[in-house]
Amino acid sequence: MNNKYVKYNPKALNLDAIQESNAKVTLGFKCDHELKLQLAQEAEEYGLTLSSYTEALIEGAEQFILLKNKEEKKALTNIIEEQQRKINFYEAPLLKQLLYDNINKEINYINEKGQNTLIKIQTIEDVFSVIICSFKKSKG
Repeated sequence: MNNKYVKYNPKALNLDAIQESNAKVTLGFKCDHELKLQLAQEAEEYGLTLSSYTEALIEGAEQFILLKNKEEKKALTNIIEEQQRKINFYEAPLLKQLLYDNINKEINYINEKGQNTLIKIQTIEDVFSVIICSFKKSKG
């Protein structure tokens, strides 16, 4: 135990005693009287003591947080996998080869606005633009 801390805070928890205890220990906290009343009524509905009900809520909150983190991690993993699929598509070997074969070449094409455009191939995006614009737009 940190004696320096106890000197300044005589109400400090004796963490060593708590750690060595095999029995349940008391946890107290201040809350609004309405919250305590609500918790007590809910505990009564479940046939539990206020103490048991509060403990269950706290333990359940921890499980909820862990579950939420797991769900968020899965959602983020799915987003990353989707982005990786898109990257793999746009950086496909064929597009990379077309870039390599045409790097620094100037290509004349008609852009999406119907304008004649001259582009010097420098990036994979340049290759992609030329390919996309090579399709004729259908008049709807």
